[in-house]
Formats: sequence, C-alpha cells, structure tokens
Amino acid sequence: MEERKGRNGYGLCQNSDHWNSKDKACDIESVCCSNFVKEQFSLKAIATDSGVTVYQSTLANITRATIKIQNLSLNNSIRVIVNSGASSRNIVVGPNQEGAITIANLELVRIETILPGRLAGVKLCFDLQVVSFEAV
Repeated sequence: MEERKGRNGYGLCQNSDHWNSKDKACDIESVCCSNFVKEQFSLKAIATDSGVTVYQSTLANITRATIKIQNLSLNNSIRVIVNSGASSRNIVVGPNQEGAITIANLELVRIETILPGRLAGVKLCFDLQVVSFEAV
C-alpha cells in the first residue's frame, strides 16, 4: 500500500486523496446571498475546562455562519460559546453527540468541557458567509 505524507507535513496517508477529499459530515447546505463570499472548512480541537478559542474574527459585523459541532468524547459533555457583538449564545453537546448553531455577526467561537479537569475532542465544521467588498 502506498504511503504519502499529508499536506500539512504530519502523519502518513494510506490514500492519495485522503487530504483532499471533501468531508461529507461537514458538507453544510446553505444559500449564499448576493454580495457574500462563502467558505467551508473544518477543524479538530481539544476542549478543556478553562476553554479554548477556536475561531476569532477582527471584522465580526461582516461574517455570518453555521457551525456543526461533533463531540468526539465518549464521556464528557462540552459547551460551545459563540459571541456575536455584544451578545453571546451557547450550546451544550453531550458525549458522542452532534449539534449546530447559526449566527449573524460571528466574532468568536470557544469550546470548553462542562466538568473540571476533563478533556474532550471536538470537530467543528464552519460554513462562513463573508460580505464581499468587490463592486457588483
């Protein structure tokens, strides 16, 4: 079997298309309005009880998003805090469960475990729509 180095330089891939294949779990269907540019990406992170910031925007008033959350832990619940300007929303996702949140004016996404001293793997799938400043 052919071994190939991943595009990020870490680990070995068993399949040449492994790093370039679209993740079906992160394929978020959304309609992008005129004057917006759409981008989808996913990331994995480890949630701690003190919290980890996984996304932060310097221009929050131009970004809206849908975020799918997958808690990869078998034992620990997580809280996902999403800031939008002066307001904040959160969603709790149980062990081995999924959740989603949609928000306008995305500023910050933070993940944390509910119980002290615990860790949890988290996969986040982002569907961002950002205002385009190009002339239409």
